[in-house]
Amino acid sequence: MRFALWPHPEDAWSVVRASALHAEATGWHGVYIADHLLPLDECLPRAAVHECWTILAGLAACTRRVRLGSLVTCAAYRLPAVIANMATTVDQISAGRLVLGVGSGWQENEFRAYGLDFGTAAQRADRLEEACRILVDLLRRPRTVDGRDYSAHDAPLTAPAVKTRLPLLIGGAGPTLTLPLVAKYADEWNMWGLPQHCRTAGQLLAQHCDRLGRDITTITRSAQAVVAHPSDHSALASCYGNIPFLPVEQPQDITNAMGAYADAGVDEFIVPTLTLSDLPERLDFMDMFRQAVTETGRPSL
Repeated sequence: MRFALWPHPEDAWSVVRASALHAEATGWHGVYIADHLLPLDECLPRAAVHECWTILAGLAACTRRVRLGSLVTCAAYRLPAVIANMATTVDQISAGRLVLGVGSGWQENEFRAYGLDFGTAAQRADRLEEACRILVDLLRRPRTVDGRDYSAHDAPLTAPAVKTRLPLLIGGAGPTLTLPLVAKYADEWNMWGLPQHCRTAGQLLAQHCDRLGRDITTITRSAQAVVAHPSDHSALASCYGNIPFLPVEQPQDITNAMGAYADAGVDEFIVPTLTLSDLPERLDFMDMFRQAVTETGRPSL
């Protein structure tokens, strides 16, 4: 099982960079960056929200080993052909360490503020499917693609991906809208959830894969939940709503939880830093987490 860090989108660049460099130096597998434009309506803004792909390009230039990914790029914020060009450029900077994560978008205040049509969940899923189809075509077999919302006409990539197949990750676990897209297009799949939720969603994904004749083992799975002391739960719930929360009072709790994720079929656990704004505290937590998962012989970095 692999482990990755997910810095908060409101972290200062200096904090994101220090976190990523520490992750690289201490054996973590990856660093992911969220694609948000504004803080949540329910939360008081603490700082500017940094743009995902600019941060990824900076990390690609200052790291050497960790895998980097968008978790996840909102398909509605940029044209898919533009996303493909951005992704292959960052992949070049990183020497082939990028995973391109995409999703339909869910944070309505961002759509309003930037003049974008939020639409219904079904409409956002339709746009995501078109975006995935164009991304796959441009990244793997460039050609002209026409769709209802997007199109690409002989749109070459300015910089090809380093590897033959740049991984496409789809985020979300909606059983009727998102999981069919995962089964059809994704190399990797990401979701928020505790182990049992991941297991149940994985069973539903297997059904969609069976209908398409796809081997589910060709899809790498990742998941995340907020890892924090139980005393932090009420504050998190008031700000972020019903976010998956993994209560940890001692390192053994981490060990047990990661074992449960592995048993549920999760290949990579991603640690968000929502409760770790202080950098020294964050680095200490990262070291404690790493020690908890490497000393027991269960999951390992």
